[in-house]
Amino acid sequence: MIAAVAQLVLASVVLQPVEVRYFPGSYFDSSERVQLQARAMESWPGPSALAEAWRSGDLTTEQRIAILLAAPVHRDPSLLPLYREAIQARSPRLRQAAAYGYHDLIGDRLPDVRSGVGDGAAQRLASEMDLLAETLRRHPPVAIWLQAALQSEGRSLPSFAGVAPQRTVADCLKAVDTLMTFDDLDLLVQAYQLSERRATRIALMRLIEGLTLSRFVPRSVGSTKAWGPEVYDRGLRELDAAIARWQSDGCAVDATRVLAASFAAMGVELEDPRSPGACVFWQNVLWAGDSGWWALAARQLYACGGPWRELSVLQPESDVMRERRLDLLRWFRLDPTDRMRTAAPPGS
Repeated sequence: MIAAVAQLVLASVVLQPVEVRYFPGSYFDSSERVQLQARAMESWPGPSALAEAWRSGDLTTEQRIAILLAAPVHRDPSLLPLYREAIQARSPRLRQAAAYGYHDLIGDRLPDVRSGVGDGAAQRLASEMDLLAETLRRHPPVAIWLQAALQSEGRSLPSFAGVAPQRTVADCLKAVDTLMTFDDLDLLVQAYQLSERRATRIALMRLIEGLTLSRFVPRSVGSTKAWGPEVYDRGLRELDAAIARWQSDGCAVDATRVLAASFAAMGVELEDPRSPGACVFWQNVLWAGDSGWWALAARQLYACGGPWRELSVLQPESDVMRERRLDLLRWFRLDPTDRMRTAAPPGS
């Protein structure tokens, strides 16, 4: 039944995937990929139905390519077998889409596949996928990237068993930014406490701020404001104190409890900030909250029925991210120019 429904939907929305004709290339990377993936999130079936349709054997090569390029937006490791199968296909374009989509699925830097994927490269990727799939049976995707960042310092997450990519710390943290959910908060806290590299700790602090609706480092106001290392030192100390409070009744950090406390500090009492009843408050977080909170607000608002817009915690104020936020505000009929409401805290 699921496969039949998926086929009907795919026949209507994937039969002519216009974005796919621009793959591979810089135009697809910069524009068409975002449009294709937003459409997949808003009108395509979910990961399990896409996998069923893939296994049916009824899809054309172009439909398979569309799935490989669009499905990564779900960030669902259960889709890995599709990429494992496609990377060994005879079709050069299927191989290109598999290599590109696989890296996108796990939050990795997108590769340039315009020159194709040879047999040797395809086999190496297939082996990497096998090892990663085994690790992902034991750990969430964010764990492999935090482990990858820590291993550059000779450190490791507690009880981590498996493989982690060899990437720069910047690439690892960007992947965490893309993949993290509220359920990953305890992992981020562990990585923050283990790291001894200042730049990594500051980036992890910013990611934790985004997940907890907190602010440990104030925004710079005006060119005359003193802004030096001591500001970050104070922020790190404040985060250490916050973690001690969060862990006061146990070792693990409960993201729902921390979020509820953050909303309470804004004057909003919510037993479960991730429930459907909290949607209006997440609108206010997007509208009047700190820019570091916009990414998670956007994801919550998608769960509330809004359009899909992928925002960044680490680079929230880039031109692209600001425009995506404005799109969301317009969709929810929140006037970004209405400054009268800025005095009210999010959720009030």
